[in-house]
Amino acid sequence: MLKIKVVSLVAVALVAAATVCGGAEGTGTGFGLGPGLVLAENIKPGEEVDLSKAMGAPFVVYNGTDAEHEFHAFVAKPSTAISDWEYGYDEIPDASWCHLDQKDFKIDKKSDAKVKLFIKVPDKPENYNRKFMVLVIATPSAGGGPGVVGLQVASRVQIETSSKDAMDGAGTGPISIVPSCIDLPGLSADFTAKQFVMVRNNTKEERTYTVKHLNDLEKDAAKFSRYFGVGRIPVVTPAWASAGEDTFKLKPDETKKLLVSWAVPKTALTGKNYEELLFVQDDKGHNQFVRLRTEIAGAESAGK
Repeated sequence: MLKIKVVSLVAVALVAAATVCGGAEGTGTGFGLGPGLVLAENIKPGEEVDLSKAMGAPFVVYNGTDAEHEFHAFVAKPSTAISDWEYGYDEIPDASWCHLDQKDFKIDKKSDAKVKLFIKVPDKPENYNRKFMVLVIATPSAGGGPGVVGLQVASRVQIETSSKDAMDGAGTGPISIVPSCIDLPGLSADFTAKQFVMVRNNTKEERTYTVKHLNDLEKDAAKFSRYFGVGRIPVVTPAWASAGEDTFKLKPDETKKLLVSWAVPKTALTGKNYEELLFVQDDKGHNQFVRLRTEIAGAESAGK
């Protein structure tokens, strides 16, 4: 099932002069775009998704000035506008997989315009178990585009495609982890689970890999929540999960069967859904992660 999480209401200002207006009223003296960060899970390759409909609201471009302005909105690869983004997300290979229902429009003073985003990831083996990043950018300049110099704000969209076991991980990003999500329902507290994931080196050089947790990479605890799915209780520290090997090497196109274990503590609450992320990082700084999801059942139903 497609799940959408609006992580942040405030967009990223690409130029400091822009006033970002994240509130519903679009208050301010400049312009803005919201929401600023959206996590879209379980996007099925081959099917078009109206992301705005799925998240219950469109993207909104705000004009907080005292004059009417023409605006241009477009979808872009993140590297065209920002230098870094959330760990574990690869740049979308082709921004044309996403499109807006309108690109050029006028907004009256102290008003806004609503824009819908559509996503259609091609149905190819390499597009399953993927985590992509794409930007929705708005600028008060008709005829603008990725090369425009001027005021711009960007919303980041984290696209996660369907997790699928029967894939070899070839042709994906630098690191492939299959499956991308492990969901174990009906566990009890004080329980240990184990499962294998397949890690593949998709580069042309031998790489050394290190298993890491979210807080090893993301030092700002305020940003932890943007990584976790809808209705999940984040597990960050103390960690529940560990890997059979903390470091290992892979030759080009080599695959490794990595044992992942996680121990559910006695303090886990019945009826709650927990999630932990286990990352694999190579010696060039590339990251990928697997979602470990645990639903805590009552004693009478655990293990059934």
